[in-house]
Amino acid sequence: MSTHTRMVCRYGKAWLLAAVLAAPCSGRAAVPGPVVPDPTLSGIPPVRPQEVSPIGKSLRDVGVYLRSAYTGDFIDYAAGGRKTGAIGDNQVAYGVDLDLQRIVGIAGGEVHALIVSRFGASDNKKYIGSVYETLSNAGPIVTTRLAEFSYDQSLFGDRVRLLFGRVPVGQEFATSTLYCQFVSGVCLNMSPYAWPRNSSIGYWPLASWGGRITLKPTPQTYIKTGIFNADPYAYAHSGWPWKGGWSSSAASGAFIPAEIGYATSLADKPFPNGIDVGGYLDTTGVNDALYNQSGRPYPLYHGVYRVNQHRASVYVQAQQTVWRPDRVSARGLTIFGGALFGVSGPSQTNSYFLAGLVDRGILAIRPDDALGFMTYTTLLNQRVLEAYADTLKAEKRTGDLSRSETVFELNYSVALMRGLLVKPFGQLVMHPDQIGLSRPDPGDTHAWTVGLQVSLLLNDVLGLPSMIRRN
Repeated sequence: MSTHTRMVCRYGKAWLLAAVLAAPCSGRAAVPGPVVPDPTLSGIPPVRPQEVSPIGKSLRDVGVYLRSAYTGDFIDYAAGGRKTGAIGDNQVAYGVDLDLQRIVGIAGGEVHALIVSRFGASDNKKYIGSVYETLSNAGPIVTTRLAEFSYDQSLFGDRVRLLFGRVPVGQEFATSTLYCQFVSGVCLNMSPYAWPRNSSIGYWPLASWGGRITLKPTPQTYIKTGIFNADPYAYAHSGWPWKGGWSSSAASGAFIPAEIGYATSLADKPFPNGIDVGGYLDTTGVNDALYNQSGRPYPLYHGVYRVNQHRASVYVQAQQTVWRPDRVSARGLTIFGGALFGVSGPSQTNSYFLAGLVDRGILAIRPDDALGFMTYTTLLNQRVLEAYADTLKAEKRTGDLSRSETVFELNYSVALMRGLLVKPFGQLVMHPDQIGLSRPDPGDTHAWTVGLQVSLLLNDVLGLPSMIRRN
């Protein structure tokens, strides 16, 4: 077992002991805080309160919250890119959240388990030619995955929150419920592909061993950090306990994120807002993108790669509700933005910039509909481009790569009935990155995509309550 793995296990045991000792004097109080986005929703939370069925009430009374949802994307690569064509991807999620206070009397204790099945297309690189613009419900492989199995403990009047176990790190840091409105990228995380390409941690629904602690100095402010196994093994496996799925032997280092933020809701002010600043350190030793140990380009001179001992990135994100048609409903227009910068080590993403808006209930007669617009730009590390250019030269191949890629998405989510959402969308990708392709296409300067996303939220259809999680 590596030093980093032992460190993760040691901290996890300490947090577990603290949670067990403090649990009797703690409980879930009404302390506001950032809500953990639900990646199975494929949309922003509805503005109307959920209708709970008698069965749902009975389950809630005994502390059991079931969850299940289906999302399917149907995409036509209409013009540009490397080739045109149509594909589809599917995601089925099913899980349970347990309120241990109702079940066994542990105040503030919760258990979360989630299974995610993905089938159909696993990526769209052969159409667009981009590894940074892909499908929200696809990949990294077609499988049924254990996406989370964790213990969640609230302490000291909900001023301290602990989470540990098999945790999908992508849903804990740099998140917003607004991001799930979009098909591009991954629901949850501000920089879904800049995040894993600048570290060895996986994007959702990949889980890692580790834990997170959140401190709430005031109802609107928080500080959180954690430590997790950086485990590249998770990409090609499904995360079940058999066949080494829970082993830490393949962990390459420790992933240590931290974030400080301020978040409000409609309960606090008529125009809610939020801002957070964070960063992460990955202690994994990584081959340099370009140079060998002699300081010469590896693709041309070979030898042994120079090894960098860590990578680090920092980020900032913010959102602000700027317009509401009334002070009664949750309808309104919210703008958001963010940025991420690779600051140390061989980060593939040099910088990333995001901006957009979500208008929920744009029509009074359609309060659960939502209009979304988003754009983001990825600026690649110059060493990555030079290494790829040298590889092409060494293999007597040709091709040019763009250092920046920009994506635009416009969508409109229609709530046909409670729990059934249909979302037509359009996307434009400018200068697809073409990283890793055997022969870059100089004519691949842009790609147009249109499609339809269908989401069936069984909790809403069946009247089953959902547990509201806060991190």
